[in-house]
Amino acid sequence: MARIDVSRWIDSHPMTPRQLWVVALAGLIITFDGIELVIMGSVLPIIAKAWHVSPLALGSVNAMPLIGSMLAAFVSGPIADRIGRKWVVVASVFVYGVFSWITAGATDFQQLLLLRFLVGVGIGGSLPNVIPLADEYSPRRLRKTMVAIAFMGITIGGVVVSLVAETVIPHLGWRAMFSDVAGIPALVLGLLAIVTLPESIRFLVAQGSRTAQIAAMLRRIDPQAPLSDADQFYLSEETPRGFPVRHLFDQGRARNTILLWLMFLFNFLAQYLVNTWLTIILTRAGFTLADAIWGLIAIEGSATIGGLLLGLGADRRNPKVILIAGFLLGAAGLVLLGMVHGFWPVMAMLFVYGLGIVGAQFGLNGLAASIYPVTARSTGVSWALGVGRFGAIAGPFLGAVLVSLKMPITEVFILAAIPALLAMGAMAFMDLAKTVAPTWEAAAESQ
Repeated sequence: MARIDVSRWIDSHPMTPRQLWVVALAGLIITFDGIELVIMGSVLPIIAKAWHVSPLALGSVNAMPLIGSMLAAFVSGPIADRIGRKWVVVASVFVYGVFSWITAGATDFQQLLLLRFLVGVGIGGSLPNVIPLADEYSPRRLRKTMVAIAFMGITIGGVVVSLVAETVIPHLGWRAMFSDVAGIPALVLGLLAIVTLPESIRFLVAQGSRTAQIAAMLRRIDPQAPLSDADQFYLSEETPRGFPVRHLFDQGRARNTILLWLMFLFNFLAQYLVNTWLTIILTRAGFTLADAIWGLIAIEGSATIGGLLLGLGADRRNPKVILIAGFLLGAAGLVLLGMVHGFWPVMAMLFVYGLGIVGAQFGLNGLAASIYPVTARSTGVSWALGVGRFGAIAGPFLGAVLVSLKMPITEVFILAAIPALLAMGAMAFMDLAKTVAPTWEAAAESQ
């Protein structure tokens, strides 16, 4: 009988197809958050015209899934840290799929509001819990990169919806975006997750039981490993007991937790202000709806590139410097966006904005998963995302006010850059020495 540190065991092995599948499946689930970020923007002009909805009312449609997501995030993380990640994720995916499909049958504005709220509940329960799964199945040297790769799902979802919208809406109508593009694929993915998504192995070790299941999961990673069901498995990292939210502030983590929340809040505010209202802002500036949708594609495509580069950089260099650079780059893109004219200059600045600000969100998710112990990791990620949703809710409403006031496009995008600069300031005060996972400096020294 041997004593095996599971964290060190995973760190000492290369990524295997089994671990890559966990990251890929997490990415597929995260795709639906990307769909939500773009899907309303693609149908808003049509709904506003068909149902005679004011800009302020449209702001509430955009906010309802964010409110549902925020509430679900606050609840789902502590639940997952108690009972496990897998079944919280599976249930949330089904909630999203069912209510997205039902949204296609909405007959009035009030029904749409309620259904969008329930769709948000599904997103809020799944996203915070698949991020820790991607993190916990990855070796230390690749964790932020793997989280960034998984989080590429959000931009892939946005790009796919933007491209599909150009074909689906003219031929099948806006309702098909919710049933055929969002609902049915989510239900299929939920079934796939039941069969193939594993429970967090670190969570199982922290629970101190099910050693045979842990050994079997490690054998799937390395079939040649000399493991026995009688082996004792443990984690060298901290595994505190008790109410998970309390651990976000224990052991000197209070400062980092508050700063992390501020970064999520400000970054989501900037993203949702720009992404939600971009099509309407650009069409009012003289762009066609098709050209405005290409703006969303530019954002999502550049965010995929930026997120991967920032994730790789954060695993190899100081994450603080990498994320500060991302926020600064994105803010510069927004300021310049309000000053340029013509299709290609506008697309270029949207590309820069997505590369920096939206890409930085990839790094923030990886950072959130690295600064908390395993028994509070889902809670840490979910509460950061929950607080961030306050910014995501405020963004659409702020955009509604600015659109109603007919504010010049230059001033709109300059205002959107301010939260990004505030997020950059919060990052500057983070103390990355107070992390559960080894810092980039310690990792470098150990190699």
